[in-house]
Amino acid sequence: MKSFCAASQLKVLVERPGCPKVLEKCVPILHECFPNSKIGTLMHDIHTLDQEEHAKKVKVKEVDLEEDIHSAFELYKKEKQPKRVNQYVRYDINGRGFAMENTTPRNSIIFYQPLNEQILVPAVIRQIFSPVSKGDQIFIAVHRYQEVEDSTFKSYTDFGAGIWSQERSLQVEIVPITQRIYAANRRQWADNRVVLRPLIEVHRFPSIFEAVVDLLLNQDF
Repeated sequence: MKSFCAASQLKVLVERPGCPKVLEKCVPILHECFPNSKIGTLMHDIHTLDQEEHAKKVKVKEVDLEEDIHSAFELYKKEKQPKRVNQYVRYDINGRGFAMENTTPRNSIIFYQPLNEQILVPAVIRQIFSPVSKGDQIFIAVHRYQEVEDSTFKSYTDFGAGIWSQERSLQVEIVPITQRIYAANRRQWADNRVVLRPLIEVHRFPSIFEAVVDLLLNQDF
């Protein structure tokens, strides 16, 4: 159990933005030693049941994408795309429930890592959808919170909180759910400003290198 918990924590850590490059190179070894869904294991059975239960709860409705979302989707895919999609009012991503803003506002606030960027940025989910012909490809349409000049939390980088404008960008961005996406805390700070913080569930190791060595040494090759 101790090794399993340590492996789970380590997997989350190496997927965080800013992970040391030397540890990123160890990811294939880590997945080989601790596969997520090895058939016949307890975790595989739990994962399968979770997927089945999730499928029962998800409400799907065929709709046409609005013009700005459709244009953003075609720009993201770099090719023509049909407007007709499956819309999900709510959807689980990495074990957490997310929703469209007009459904459950508190579950629509996220932090995500844009492509080719090393930072996490806050945004609001406007729509969750998948192409009708490719239901296994899930995307979210988001609007970023606008940045403001405020150094209140600059000295507390480990806390992860920041001050942002309550206004969001008019530009739509398309994010596949395979990107790093986290739930977020939101609190009103002042007029037109909010405090936002990503909810990243990871425990710190006294020494990450010691943790890697310990895990590998306890495996049978």
